[in-house]
Amino acid sequence: MKRIIIVIACVIFSAGGGNAALAFDYGRIAVVDNQFDGVHKILKAYKIPFSSLKYTECEDPRTFQRFDVIFFPCGLGSALETNINILSRGTSIQSVSLKEEYYEIDTKKIIKNIRAFLRKGGVGYFSGYSCDVLDGVYRALAFFDDFPNIGLSGRVDVTLAGDLRSFAGGGRMTLSMPHSGWVALKSAGDAEVLAGGVFPTPRGQRSGPVVVRFPGDGGEALYTSYHNDDVSNAIMRFLVLRAAGRGLRAEAERMARRWDQKTETSIVDVLPSWEYCRSYSLSLKQGCATLYLKSPETYFQMDVFDDKNNIILSRHSWQKDLIQDMHIPRDGTYTLKIYPCFPARFVPYAIISASGWRLFPYWRKVTLGAFFLLVIMTLNWLYRLMNPRKYSGRPR
Repeated sequence: MKRIIIVIACVIFSAGGGNAALAFDYGRIAVVDNQFDGVHKILKAYKIPFSSLKYTECEDPRTFQRFDVIFFPCGLGSALETNINILSRGTSIQSVSLKEEYYEIDTKKIIKNIRAFLRKGGVGYFSGYSCDVLDGVYRALAFFDDFPNIGLSGRVDVTLAGDLRSFAGGGRMTLSMPHSGWVALKSAGDAEVLAGGVFPTPRGQRSGPVVVRFPGDGGEALYTSYHNDDVSNAIMRFLVLRAAGRGLRAEAERMARRWDQKTETSIVDVLPSWEYCRSYSLSLKQGCATLYLKSPETYFQMDVFDDKNNIILSRHSWQKDLIQDMHIPRDGTYTLKIYPCFPARFVPYAIISASGWRLFPYWRKVTLGAFFLLVIMTLNWLYRLMNPRKYSGRPR
């Protein structure tokens, strides 16, 4: 009964403040001008501020020093047809020439700058035809018949994995590819495959990754062959918020590392005005587990259900950094529901699920240090035992 009252109160508060939004500093985010990916519309929908960059600016390494997250969407730069002059008489084309102001971009410089940016902890989003830039950085993408643009339009069923599976609340999605010529990956080296499936090509059915993640030194690169500007699309929402919320996610992961636990799931999300709660899928193992929820501005109610919809945890706290231990009765998939308990929307939060005992901060390091100290003391004691000190002196 108490849990029902709390949830109802949270929903009422949320409904009453549906249009309110608290300011949050996402950091320095930029979107490179492009032709085909409307990712900027999703950033605006979730009230994430960003700057616009011309593709030519990416040749300057100082550009990358100004940002923490950069989106390299499909169709970088301006369209080729905007850079040519066509002279015609009626239906007869007399000549085709490049405009005088046409500038040929040095892609090698841009790739070098992106590589340095990612190594220094930056986060990059890449989609569709920007695969050539990403492949220049990692040299890991493989294509069928060495040609990337062989995906045909139609429906593609994909299997989700990792954090994307948890974020979407399930393991399957059906994507609609609106045009042919989209980038069909055969493989992506050592990258983590977040979504993959079977898709049609002119040479028959093929299978490969659709969404991948390249981890880096504190940063990462996210690539998706699929993209649209639908704010409710789980894949686009996941990619945008994971990239933009890198700082908040890093803080939440540090909370888990402080207790020497293994991070199993890492999610960044917001509750927009058109939703009253969020639901996630967590794969949890039997034993001890901990949920970490970090929000810079507001508070939440969290409920956890098993596969039979039995509630195993209900927690409401007026703490922005919430740590909740759980005892998991058996291996399985559990549902986590988040309700806002403050009249504010579009405030990001990070959720970490971690496994292992939470004894005391840095207990593994402390235990290891104590072990080495004990070994040193034992060796010292054995040395003294085997080499007793001999005294000499003049007898009285």
